[in-house]
Amino acid sequence: MNLRDHRLATLLATLLATCLTLASTACAEDIGFDDEAGTGEGTEGEDEGADEGGAEDPVTHTQEPPYTRTVVDATDESAWIYLDLDAVETVDEDGPWDVAFLRFNVALNGGVSGSGGVEAAIVEGIELEDYAALEPDAAFITDEPEVEEDDNDDPEYAFGGWYDYDFMTHVLSPKLQVYVVRSTEGALFAVQIDDYYSEAGTSGYMDFRWLAVEG
Repeated sequence: MNLRDHRLATLLATLLATCLTLASTACAEDIGFDDEAGTGEGTEGEDEGADEGGAEDPVTHTQEPPYTRTVVDATDESAWIYLDLDAVETVDEDGPWDVAFLRFNVALNGGVSGSGGVEAAIVEGIELEDYAALEPDAAFITDEPEVEEDDNDDPEYAFGGWYDYDFMTHVLSPKLQVYVVRSTEGALFAVQIDDYYSEAGTSGYMDFRWLAVEG
């Protein structure tokens, strides 16, 4: 190879290396831009969806005449869910609520749990379908202060005995009984708890049927 050919080869090699360097830099910049833009758009879309959708109601009502079936997502261990039976809607703690749910706990707006005067009578051994009328001498109770022997810091809820507990499986099973609740407006509602678990087996989903009844 003569001197001229050698110089030409060196020049071509230099030009090729420069082109490869420029192409690699441009490619890296393109990839970085696309990734940043894609992430930004995804985040913005999620925020917009959350703003538009808002918080979901943890309570669902399904009409199964003559009953209403209500499922309460009471899985939060610190947030009570308050329900107004008269209006069939979820309300705030300051609203005219009748019953409230926190995990397996069911509180009445009466006694130590509230000032609404809500109370309940327990009719044992029957399904809601078989409930006809409240006995004239039915005993109404409400939420009472904790019994010292319990040592669990919880009130003695009127609904406190709604379940049987299996110590082997740690499963709660509703007892065969109906609660007749007298609401803040003085109306009577027959309530039967059917389940405490979602279809996936998650605990904290209070599933019950209820309907308005005569005194």
